[in-house]
Amino acid sequence: MTVDPGTQEDSGTEAGEDAPAPDDLESDGEQPHGERRAHPSAAQQPLIVQTGGAGGFLELPAAGERLAWATATVADAETPEEVHRALLDEAAAALGATAAGLWLLDDEGAARLAASTSADGPSRLTSADPAPGPVAETIRGRELISVAGFACLPLVTPHGCLGAMALTFDGDRELDEAERRFLVLLGRTAWRTLERLARLEAERASRARAELLYKLAAAVIGADRVEDVFDAALDAIAAALGTNRSAILVQDADDLMRFRAWRGLSDEYRRAVEGNTAWKRDAQPALVSDVEGEVSLAAYQPLFRCERIGALAIVPLVSGGRLLGKLMVTYDQPRALSPTELELARAIANHLAAAVDRFRIMADLQGTVRFNEMFTGILGHDLRNPLAAIITSARLAMSRDSSDRLRKPLARILNSGGRMTRMIDQLLDFTRVRLGSGIPVAAVDVDLATLIRQVMDELDEADPGCPLRLAIAGDTRGQWDPDRLSQVFSNLVANAVHHGVAEHGVDVTLDGGAGDVVRVEIKNRGLIPPRRMQTMFEPMAGASRTSASRGLGLGLFITRELVRAHGGSIQVRSERPDDGAADDSGCTAFTAVLPRAFAPSGG
Repeated sequence: MTVDPGTQEDSGTEAGEDAPAPDDLESDGEQPHGERRAHPSAAQQPLIVQTGGAGGFLELPAAGERLAWATATVADAETPEEVHRALLDEAAAALGATAAGLWLLDDEGAARLAASTSADGPSRLTSADPAPGPVAETIRGRELISVAGFACLPLVTPHGCLGAMALTFDGDRELDEAERRFLVLLGRTAWRTLERLARLEAERASRARAELLYKLAAAVIGADRVEDVFDAALDAIAAALGTNRSAILVQDADDLMRFRAWRGLSDEYRRAVEGNTAWKRDAQPALVSDVEGEVSLAAYQPLFRCERIGALAIVPLVSGGRLLGKLMVTYDQPRALSPTELELARAIANHLAAAVDRFRIMADLQGTVRFNEMFTGILGHDLRNPLAAIITSARLAMSRDSSDRLRKPLARILNSGGRMTRMIDQLLDFTRVRLGSGIPVAAVDVDLATLIRQVMDELDEADPGCPLRLAIAGDTRGQWDPDRLSQVFSNLVANAVHHGVAEHGVDVTLDGGAGDVVRVEIKNRGLIPPRRMQTMFEPMAGASRTSASRGLGLGLFITRELVRAHGGSIQVRSERPDDGAADDSGCTAFTAVLPRAFAPSGG
């Protein structure tokens, strides 16, 4: 006679709920975790249950107590192993079985022994033993089997069959209807508890995976070097896949795979496998659960044995459709990656590939920028000699022929040559700053008042229509590079003349009242647009301030770097006057602060 455990109706205990403990057991208090409940033996409390009506359990004291106790014990289990043991112990004790075994289906659908018990001592069965024929038949048929001396219950859930529990009895005993129903209810409690624990474990594992990937992503985002990303990725592999033997290989310029980071792999192994050609563009993960049985790796078998590699997994690093390298994972023993592990390995590989690609692009960009800057510097340096020859020739021609017919074009040549010289000097200074070598400064004793007066005299001759005014206070002497500071204040005053209101002129205030610094302010009428204030000293930022601008846009950048090279600072402010003046055009002022004693900046 058989009973379908999937359709058997519950009676007395609701499905999925723990049966209430009998009144005479409540005084025992909470059962400590890890200790088995002590209950009446089958001989002392025989299971005598009558059926009637719809065929469910009647509320007889012995039957109710046995069912409540057994289902509560199974439902209280906190691990799958505890559920297995409780299910077998309670079923065997309640039904007087001489032995019991639980077989569960693995991922490949094979029944494996999960737990066993015997009245004569430990069972000799192991997980490697195949399921007995009646057990396999029960799993296939999904119906309880009860014959003389043997019973087998399938654990059937709404999602499929988990496995089966088998019981053996002395003599020719066969389960009666009440015992069958008891066994079905106990099995139902077991698989529901197992499913609950499985859901909890899945949630815990999902949180752990999310935290692992979050930690890796944070490391990738915050990394300053690609080597930091490699370390974080290998840490993630160790935590996710349970191995400390892994490596990261990156494709070089010759499309060969080179080790960039590794753990637990010998130098001999790395030398032997490094340099293989890259995979095809559409490469997929290569998973070898047992290297001994992989024919395609026969040539590497001696190496694998020496390195004690039993399983191997290789996941490609792909970004933007481009193969960048591979992630290699090895195990000491044969082992297959689960679908979840493979998915996690792919996620780690994707983070790693994105980081490798980002650092590769950054390195290429930095190399390109550095090459362009070096090219600019070399070009500027090489242009100085022919330009100097042009200027010298123009000066010589002007000295030999003073006629108006040649003086005007020669003057244009000299003016243009001077402007080109200044542009080349700016390019060379810009290149020095960008390449990190810095602008050289030769400090000597200088009177800043004398130096600025000379600069203003030269500019006044060039543009007499804009009055230049100089105010001096205090001690203006210090140690500076006179040529570099001439360049600084020539640029600042020329900018004020060029962009200011000519009739208002330019005011230069030199304040040496402080003991350790000298302040220089250059002020003109006119406002700088607010959107340009934040980038005034950046390269090229001011190249198009007006249509009349003919420079490279490097003047203020070079000015700031020259002031910094002296250990000083420079600031700009541009605001409308609040003195009620009729001219509401506003004022712009650049203020440079220079230490009296030469204090070069660190960079």
